[in-house]
Amino acid sequence: DAIIVVNSIDASLSSAHDLLLTMRELAVQGSSGIHTKEERKFMNDEINQINMALDSLASNTVFNNKKLLDGTYNAKITIGKDAQEFVNLSVNPMDTSSIGSHEINSSVEITSLKNDHNGAKNNLSAQFNSNADYEVKGANGTATITMNGGENAREVTQKFNLVTGKTGVSASVSTKAKIVSIDASDHFTFTLEGKNSNASVVNATIDDNKNLTTLKDSINSVSTNTGIVAELTNNNSSIILTQVEGHNIVIGDLTSSSSSMVIDAMKKGNSGIFEDNNSTISLVGDSNSNDSVAILGQITLSSSKAFSVTSGHTDNHFNASTSAVSSNFISLNEINLSSEQSSSNAMARIDSALAMISEMRSEMGAKSVRFQSIVNNLTNIEINTERHVDFLEDAEFTTEASKLARSQVIQQASTAMIAQANNVNNFMMSFLNQFK
Repeated sequence: DAIIVVNSIDASLSSAHDLLLTMRELAVQGSSGIHTKEERKFMNDEINQINMALDSLASNTVFNNKKLLDGTYNAKITIGKDAQEFVNLSVNPMDTSSIGSHEINSSVEITSLKNDHNGAKNNLSAQFNSNADYEVKGANGTATITMNGGENAREVTQKFNLVTGKTGVSASVSTKAKIVSIDASDHFTFTLEGKNSNASVVNATIDDNKNLTTLKDSINSVSTNTGIVAELTNNNSSIILTQVEGHNIVIGDLTSSSSSMVIDAMKKGNSGIFEDNNSTISLVGDSNSNDSVAILGQITLSSSKAFSVTSGHTDNHFNASTSAVSSNFISLNEINLSSEQSSSNAMARIDSALAMISEMRSEMGAKSVRFQSIVNNLTNIEINTERHVDFLEDAEFTTEASKLARSQVIQQASTAMIAQANNVNNFMMSFLNQFK
């Protein structure tokens, strides 16, 4: 019975695994920028249907009128002749509110106004101390990540991913900034730095401060050097800057006739979609000061199980203290594919859900092997016991058969002797009769 239960659970988990793979394919498609809003709506509709199918599997996988995948199943399986010999069989819930990703997002930093490009760049680096080593306690174990001081989000992400095998925690990163507004039409020149330490120069003439298409095009013209991609938002009156590798974004040495440029960092909200950090800085373009700013990227740590991160110094990437930061659970039913970024976030969460399902299947596989081994062992014991009983019975039969044969031989010998004696008398009488 236990083997049947385990096989039933594994079959449903296999179906759930296939559904999650389909969901991930949709998330990969959604992370591309070629899809229209209508197409994304269709993708979200399919995601919702898959979520419903997963919930149906969780609630309708039943054995002997007991639900197996809603988190309520907990059975004691007897594995021997005594009640003390048993195995507990329990299964975690598999509904979409129970599978997903445990996550921690780092803080987003934007410097105060600085007088030049290098001043902003150096000020951002100086905010992170060399003693801010990170202790990561994950499902697989604990690891310490050593900091040298001044690392950007990309460098921190790489160090976390080097110990993923030890901790079960993986890291991703993205740097986003926003040109919120420009207060008037003007000609703007500024330096822009991303992946390359040599800053690029951006020049753009804005005829209408409500339409920043020209500025967007100018920024994208140097994206080969910076890795920064610009896209319009807020009816073309704002621009979102994205550095997908996690390098710092530095905007410096702004010059204009009399206009200013408002900059803000962007952070990942609870839904996984980036939103304004509400820490705007207004760069002044008509002076030689207060014209530069730098923005740090955001790190997202994720795992299929709960984890925590503790820093050795208050000047770190995650919080302004040395207390532990614990992960938050983001369930699968919270994902959507309404944008490229939300689709990218969905992939990480689906991957964690796949890891959860794979772990459950691994546990069921191990239980199935154990139960089968127990069955084989008990079967061998029974066979050997019966064989021994047969051996004993065969041994007694041999003894009795031997006694019977001995008795029969003696009886036959006695009969033969009597018959022989009778034959002698008859012979003598026959012999004497010849002389009458």
